[in-house]
Amino acid sequence: MDKKIIMHIDANSAYLSWSAVHALQHGSPVDFRDIPAIVGGNQTTRHGICLAHSIPAKKYDIQTGEPLVNCRRKCPNLLVVPPDYFLYMQCSNAMNEILRDYSDRIQMFSIDESFLDFTGMDRTYFIFVYMVDN
Repeated sequence: MDKKIIMHIDANSAYLSWSAVHALQHGSPVDFRDIPAIVGGNQTTRHGICLAHSIPAKKYDIQTGEPLVNCRRKCPNLLVVPPDYFLYMQCSNAMNEILRDYSDRIQMFSIDESFLDFTGMDRTYFIFVYMVDN
């Protein structure tokens, strides 16, 4: 009997990454992933929270779930990108379609996370497996 091989796939800062790629595809001269940027909040009312942040924003100690007003206090030149849930669902679906190329046994955990059952697939793909005893 094969040992269970379960892979966990998690898109890093998915909302920000997906927004950045979408903006670049539509002519943005700036990659949001390269500057202090967050997804979230409402620019007009200056309310809301950080849903995702870039690596440069982490240098300002900006945290997911933090109120927008605190984020702006920490980084006055912060770019705030509005969320686009329709885009995120499209990207999530596309990501899972790609994953289905490798296994038809997928469990979507959240919009940016999935688990793939790779049990027995080591005969098809060369994979490095780090075994953890439970």
